Amino acid sequence: MKIAICLLAAAAAYAQEKTPEQKRSECGSRAAKVFQELRGPSATWRTHYSAASNRCLVAILSDYSGGNGAGTRFARYHWELVEAFDGKQLAITQWDGPPDRAYCRVDGVLADCLKARLYIEAQLKE
Repeated sequence: MKIAICLLAAAAAYAQEKTPEQKRSECGSRAAKVFQELRGPSATWRTHYSAASNRCLVAILSDYSGGNGAGTRFARYHWELVEAFDGKQLAITQWDGPPDRAYCRVDGVLADCLKARLYIEAQLKE
């Protein structure tokens, strides 16, 4: 019986809500790990902790040039929004040269690329 009470007390202490500062600090650390896992060439990143939604977001932006194997060079652009604590991809905009090579998703569903980009920007301001 005493062991069960101690376990309940320990669980309650562990489950105590962390302060916004602690969450923000954990967010920065986790976002850095996600960036290291997902980054591409010439990548930059931005992190944002949203207290309103209790989410840790990391946006990774990569832009670089590529080729088609026939000597043609083109710009590649990749912007991804990930919830850093659970690793879920929330949105992606990816462009590989011509407009018909754009690939964009929001919450796993194909989306208009402008809407996907605006979604990413809005989430980072929340």
